[in-house]
Amino acid sequence: MKKLMVLFLIALLTSCEDPSFLPGKHEPSVLDSLIYEIVFEPNNMEIGMAHPYPQIDGSDILNFTFKVSNNTDTTITLKSIKLNSPEFFEITDFIQGSILAPKGKQGSSLTLNGIFSSSEASFYYDTVKINSISEPILPIKAVIPTIYPKDVDFGNISMNDANIPTKKLTIFNDSDLPINIDTVLFENENIYFSTNPDYPIEVPATSSTILLLNFNPINKGNIISSIILRYNSAVIADTMALIKAEVID
Repeated sequence: MKKLMVLFLIALLTSCEDPSFLPGKHEPSVLDSLIYEIVFEPNNMEIGMAHPYPQIDGSDILNFTFKVSNNTDTTITLKSIKLNSPEFFEITDFIQGSILAPKGKQGSSLTLNGIFSSSEASFYYDTVKINSISEPILPIKAVIPTIYPKDVDFGNISMNDANIPTKKLTIFNDSDLPINIDTVLFENENIYFSTNPDYPIEVPATSSTILLLNFNPINKGNIISSIILRYNSAVIADTMALIKAEVID
């Protein structure tokens, strides 16, 4: 019996010397030895909300920036950069043949800039690949929300009209990210229009919400303005709808 106990203790001590038997340890695998030649910073980009109708001067096009770094001890030549949807996402300053110095050396990283633009409300996803390497990739996400209708006409309104109809604006969010309307503005110095409910207003992912538009006929004449909704305050992204009314006697 004593001999069996000694053999058992020897076996137990031997197993504890093997790291694979210790808690949290495992047998080495391919993943343990995988070192990416190129790394991205950040490694996942949600660049936010974009204007659905970019201005001609490009002021409403959404810009993004990321860094590419050499993760090896040898020089890397940047031969190519690839996007799956170049009609929406574009890297603007990639130069074929750029050199990344070895890791930790001066010139081992490079900052690249890109733009996103589209005219359709949707959720957009793409990936950036360097030198056609399958990994790593840089995922990029962008969202364009929409508002309906784009034109709101209160029609002819009397100065003394006590039953002015309220108009409904539907704000759609087709993305898988929630959006927050943190500012509601009106073009020019508006004294005629107001909205309900008060902002901030959250529009859940893949959902919509109703914004009520009210009109107050203070002066006679043809009244024209635009309602501007701003989303997720860190991002400059406006969605606009034209509103008008004719105030008569």
